[in-house]
Amino acid sequence: PCRRQGQWVIRNSKQLFQTVVDKYAKYPDRVEVLQKDTLDLRVSDLGEHQFSLISVDAGHSPTHVINDLELSAGLLASNGIVLLDDVFNQDYAGVVTGAVEYFIRDHTRIVPVASGFGKTLCCHVSYKQQLFNDLLEQQTMLRNAGIKILHVTEFARHHMISFCGHAE
Repeated sequence: PCRRQGQWVIRNSKQLFQTVVDKYAKYPDRVEVLQKDTLDLRVSDLGEHQFSLISVDAGHSPTHVINDLELSAGLLASNGIVLLDDVFNQDYAGVVTGAVEYFIRDHTRIVPVASGFGKTLCCHVSYKQQLFNDLLEQQTMLRNAGIKILHVTEFARHHMISFCGHAE
């Protein structure tokens, strides 16, 4: 995991990540790289409720996914976003298994809001309705950005927006 101004990003290649940081980060000296299995990380290692964006693209086993969602729940600020990779990727069935096991629990701190482009967008449970409504209300702006809302569906007991890219 890598920490940069309230963001937590997980990458497989430290060299690739460093190349991206060097090229795009406004303050690359603020980036801290921690190279370890997410099963070995604790919220106290990174800072409780300190992150506005968390991208989870790590282990694909149900155990890793549940752990990474629990870790994200402890790290995420109340108006933050979690991007969960590969939930609906047929090659990584462990991700959907872990995601369902996590999201069907009562009293989870983060919940799914939307899915598309290989990512499932999640947020704090108290922020979900606002974000959900904002996405539905901003369809013109999303369409101008190449994103089309397909429909509202249900996933693991949660209403969720399904979206995709479009060519027009």
